[in-house]
Formats: sequence, structure tokens, C-alpha cells
Amino acid sequence: LKILVTSRPHPKIKEAAIPLPHKAVYRLEDIGDVTDDIRKFFAARLPDLHGSSLPQHKEGLERLIEFSDGLFIVAATAARFISPPRYKLSVQEQATQLSNIVQSQGLPPSYGKTGDGIDKLYTQIVREGIPVEGHPSRLSTLHAIACALQPLSIPTLAELVAAPSGNKDEAAVRYLVEALHAV
Repeated sequence: LKILVTSRPHPKIKEAAIPLPHKAVYRLEDIGDVTDDIRKFFAARLPDLHGSSLPQHKEGLERLIEFSDGLFIVAATAARFISPPRYKLSVQEQATQLSNIVQSQGLPPSYGKTGDGIDKLYTQIVREGIPVEGHPSRLSTLHAIACALQPLSIPTLAELVAAPSGNKDEAAVRYLVEALHAV
């Protein structure tokens, strides 16, 4: 029987792992270059773009691999944005999504490790996926979600962002939260 425990490097968990044999503890930060693994991930997850004969698709994927900088959360989030699991996009639509990410990020070296890369990617996904112009309650809801110290229920969020008139729109809040999914 083997038990696998995964977590972020929380101080209490790190302290509990001290008495364990060195071979029993595997730290992700000790992993070397994972560029090839991310390349294989994109090949499997975005086969239409990976198998394309167009050089801009291959170049875009290589720049996205560079942008991921060894962080699978960045790669997985980008892949879901480029080819959403809920509906199918054409190769051209996927290429447009890829181009949008690559062009908007600037892709400086070691971007993902600082956390800025995933923040910029999430910001882009929110901006493109959830239009807020003309819908001030959406922006208020996003602000409430970002500033909350703990997850809030839909009714609580709706009450928190309700207009001064007291009209709360739980359906609008629910739709917004559902649109965020992984973000």
C-alpha cells in the first residue's frame, strides 16, 4: 500500500515531512527541465495546431511553451482557453486564441515562475470571456470574488453586489461564476 500526499509547500506539511526518508519526499521544485513534457502535453491537447503545416501555428506553440516556463497550470489553462472542453473550435479559431495569448503576453523569459504569467493569462481570459462594459454588476461581482477571504455562496455574492435599490440578481451572479470555471 502506498499513500501519496500532494500539496503546496505549506510550512506545517514541510515540517511534518522532515522525519521521512529523503527518497519518500518528492518536491516539484526539484524537477529539472519539463519543456519536452509541456510540448507533449500541447501535442496531445491541441493536435490540430500541433499537426498543422502552418509555421505560425508551430511558432505560436513554441512561444506558448516558453511562456509556460515549466508550469503545467499555465499550459493547462492556456490549452483550455485555446480549445475549450465545453465546445469545439475550428483550427482557425484555435489559432486565433493562440495568437491572442502569444501577442498579448510579451513573453519575457522566466515569466511564469514569478506568477505574473498566470495572472496575465487569467486576466486575458476574464476580459475576453466576460464582457463587463455596460454591466457594472459583473465588474462588482468580479471584484467581490477577488477580494473575498473565503469562497462566497451565490446568494451572498448577489446580496453583496446588489444595486442600492436592493435588487439582487442571483442568476447574473451564477452565470458569471460559471463562466469563470477554472479561473
